[in-house]
Amino acid sequence: MLSFSLYNCSFASETVNTLISLHNVGHFKIFSCIFTTKIKICQEGCAIFVKGYNSQTLEIDLLGWRRWESALIDIENMTFKGLANLISGEFISLKNLDLRLENSAFEISAKNTGQSTGGILHYDGSRFYGRNIVLDATKLNAQEVSALSIYDSSTIEVHDVHIYCSQESLVTEITKLSSHVVSCVHICEPNQYLLQRGHVTLNGTKVKGEYQTLSRHKKDPQCLNCPTGANCGQVIKAMPNYWGYQSQSDNITRITMIRCPVGYCCTGNKSCNGINSCNVGRKGILCASCNENLTESLFTAECVSVKSGFAHSD
Repeated sequence: MLSFSLYNCSFASETVNTLISLHNVGHFKIFSCIFTTKIKICQEGCAIFVKGYNSQTLEIDLLGWRRWESALIDIENMTFKGLANLISGEFISLKNLDLRLENSAFEISAKNTGQSTGGILHYDGSRFYGRNIVLDATKLNAQEVSALSIYDSSTIEVHDVHIYCSQESLVTEITKLSSHVVSCVHICEPNQYLLQRGHVTLNGTKVKGEYQTLSRHKKDPQCLNCPTGANCGQVIKAMPNYWGYQSQSDNITRITMIRCPVGYCCTGNKSCNGINSCNVGRKGILCASCNENLTESLFTAECVSVKSGFAHSD
């Protein structure tokens, strides 16, 4: 049975799939550590995988936090950033142990996540305690992302656990007798868009399958129909020769598109990288201004060098 601690440490890798892999752990503590990983394919526990030894837990009080007789992993003040080309599992997988997780932040991103992905944290053990935790999935644009998965837990206690979804995704929760899964689900149709992000803050206690208390501060965004002059997918972009701006009413942020003077705004799908992309050399509202050291020219929308542009003389 293995027991040890890591303090004030830093792990970084672009080649190794697993930064930490431990089996038959008795007591493992991570305190004030930073983990950064860049890998091609993330599978189960691709950054951190810890499996405790199988044992029975002796509960002293109602929640059982006073005495730890089973394997325990204790994580405090941890910062984790993970990047993968493809995610098919979770970055952090913890099994067969009790988990105490405090004052930590987890952020992951992926270049290609496909229809669904594993996500950030997977926990499979008897007792989960989390306080002041941030699980950030804002850079994952898959159809469904499992931000937090808790299984086979007789006791769950959470205080200020924040989960942030990507743009155009909302938070969904599946709560069963001994599990709690929080996911980010992409909800907008191809002809819709959303500028807000799903977000939920969890506070509560669950003992033997029933929540004694559970409060959610949840933000559910609303999908809007794609405006004329825009292409709406996972990211909203202007169509050629259109320029857009954001406005807010009834606490909902909307996009309005305006047709540009010919040649002022982006002219092709490849050059339209947002809602207000301009043609080469142009900037500002409706791309009506020229960049620095450029000026308007006669009979064309092209901005030219100040030296070759049209100028008045007295």
